[in-house]
Amino acid sequence: MDPIVSELVERLRGNLGASAVTMDTEHQYTVEMEGFLLMVHYLEDSEQILLATCVAPLPQGERENIFLALLQGQYFFQRTSGATLAVDNEASFIVLQAVYSLRLLTAGSFIHAVERFMQAAEYWRNECEKLANAGPEETDVQAVMLASGLRV
Repeated sequence: MDPIVSELVERLRGNLGASAVTMDTEHQYTVEMEGFLLMVHYLEDSEQILLATCVAPLPQGERENIFLALLQGQYFFQRTSGATLAVDNEASFIVLQAVYSLRLLTAGSFIHAVERFMQAAEYWRNECEKLANAGPEETDVQAVMLASGLRV
């Protein structure tokens, strides 16, 4: 394991408690944080750290509003703190994921990146929950999306 990765993980343990961070494999840790399971994975070949978490289950029906909101979130990374939203259709969940260059991180900047990432995950969890629970008459996502884009 890269010594920088070990330092970053130890900083997480120091902030969250030893029991919150579990080593899954030599390159992957699971962190219990704010009601989320955060995956921290070291990508050895590219010397990057991947953060990923499940944001919400994918609704069985009426997915259009959620998909439209997720696509809008990808537009200039609105409310994602630079992370990417994705859908695992097979496992039926929405995921937020981000990759950071290991060589550009310090222990402090890593903790800050994790905090921003988790704030984005919480925001999208709340948004997905609202959209999943709203009836078609309660959401006019398309009108909101049309009003928030670039104009020429």
